[in-house]
Amino acid sequence: MNATLRRILQVGAWALALALVALPVVALVNGWIGAERWPLRTLRVTDGLERVDSARLREVLVPHASAGFFAIRLDRAQAEVAKLPWVERAEVRKLWPDVLEVRIVEHRPFARW
Repeated sequence: MNATLRRILQVGAWALALALVALPVVALVNGWIGAERWPLRTLRVTDGLERVDSARLREVLVPHASAGFFAIRLDRAQAEVAKLPWVERAEVRKLWPDVLEVRIVEHRPFARW
């Protein structure tokens, strides 16, 4: 075998090895596999809610949480929560092994009638 062919085979072997390692990681992070193995089971709201509807909050987060622990897009979930009425600021994070934690800062009423 000449040196050029040997070099091509070595590069191909390394590329195959890299693909065999990287593809499962990519599949896990994108939610193609593992969503049923690492589901998010608990929704924890860290501060008491006075004006934000907790049923609506759950309704907004359930589609995001169904992706599983590794595949949930926290930025998208946080943006959806921030769109709810009375939400000034929202922070969504995940805690191992199955918790989705939400912290909401509500708007303060400007006046009372």
